[in-house]
Amino acid sequence: MTIPMICAGIFFLIGLAIMASGWMTFHKSNQAAVWPSTTGTIITSEVLRSTGGKLSFSAHIVYQYAAQGGNHVSTRVSIPELMGIVDTGQKEAMAKVEKYPIHSTVTVYYDPQDPQRAVLEKRGDVSLFYLGAVFLVFALVIWFLR
Repeated sequence: MTIPMICAGIFFLIGLAIMASGWMTFHKSNQAAVWPSTTGTIITSEVLRSTGGKLSFSAHIVYQYAAQGGNHVSTRVSIPELMGIVDTGQKEAMAKVEKYPIHSTVTVYYDPQDPQRAVLEKRGDVSLFYLGAVFLVFALVIWFLR
């Protein structure tokens, strides 16, 4: 096996994994499109800085809301965050904090099967799917140029 073939295989597998993650995010956002909504209040809104190995930033947004007879608290702003995918850019974190200031009233979308699963933004993001497609195309180019 040659190095270009190995590289093509690696890029192909990475592309498939990224596309799968993108597809899951998109699928979850379609499910969330029918979630009921309620009103909530932002109780914490700050940019956190982490230096654990690599400098990164994240928006720490905490909100409280009432749903299905109970009071709940959540930190997930979007569907990707609900799946564990978090932005680490300072600009993105600051934009989220500006969008959700402390004491502001927000619309909270919650899972009727599990009202503790909630987000503030239920729209889908297909950027991961496209990024995975780029990796696949790159793998195919390497494969055919070997």
